[in-house]
Order: sequence, then structure tokens, then C-alpha cells
Amino acid sequence: ISSNDKLIVTLGSKGAKLIDKEITKKFSSVEAEVVDVTGAGDTFLSSLVYEYLRTFNLDKSILFAIRASAVTVQHMGVYAPTLEEI
Repeated sequence: ISSNDKLIVTLGSKGAKLIDKEITKKFSSVEAEVVDVTGAGDTFLSSLVYEYLRTFNLDKSILFAIRASAVTVQHMGVYAPTLEEI
């Protein structure tokens, strides 16, 4: 990993990790009753990008993406959460 590279790893029900050259930071998951995990990864990525482009804050964006994914897994099939739900 170069000094400008960062890696975000999703850990399912265990949250996510942000890894860069100097630190590894863990983000806890949000407790949710899991019905179906279909689309959770897509929701995480799209929510992460949305919030990052809005705030330019990677930590806040990861937390936002975790919350969005938690909403998604509480529904059967692919589900796109609304901003109000997140």
C-alpha cells in the first residue's frame, strides 16, 4: 500500500475496516435482524461513495454505508434504503 492508498474491507455483521499504510481502523456494525443479504455489498459501496462525495470524510462515509447496509439486509431481495431510513 502506498502512502496515498486506502483499502476498505467489509466484514459483514462485524462491520468494516479501513486499512492504509500507517493504521488499521475498525468500524462496528449496526445491530439488525438479517432477512436477506442480497445487495448489501452494493448498498455499502454506493452509500459510501454518495456520502464521501457529499462530505469528503471517509470515516463518516464508512459509518453511513454500514447503516445503509443494515437497512438493506432487513428486507427480502434487493432493497434500496431511503435517506430517511439511514
